[in-house]
Amino acid sequence: LLALDFDVRASRAEPAVPLVTEALGWVDAAFCHAGASPAIGTRLALLLAEAGLVDVQGFGVQGYIAPGDPRGPALLCGVVRTLAPQIVAAGIATPEQIGIDTLEARIADAVQSSGAVVLPPVLAGAWGRKR
Repeated sequence: LLALDFDVRASRAEPAVPLVTEALGWVDAAFCHAGASPAIGTRLALLLAEAGLVDVQGFGVQGYIAPGDPRGPALLCGVVRTLAPQIVAAGIATPEQIGIDTLEARIADAVQSSGAVVLPPVLAGAWGRKR
């Protein structure tokens, strides 16, 4: 059996960018508010072993997105856009704090001006076999 999921908590900008940190905090809080683990990928190998699989192994893969690459800001903004109704409904942030119409451009500007590399969520996986 092969299982894949993400470790969203591994996302960040390096060096840290306050707007990226804030947006990732909204995402983390929205997942937690919904009862989901934003770091479930870190536990996949443990979950497979607890389910009785043997020879379980896990891995994680994380990319590095350069400061001028639009994929980093687009990825983060897309996740926030998708979760925005839950973020607002849960009282995590207001629509004004999010500013979804300008968020991607603001993230891109902040990342570019600080020369930060965006680290997206880790793609985590684990596999094992039945006894």
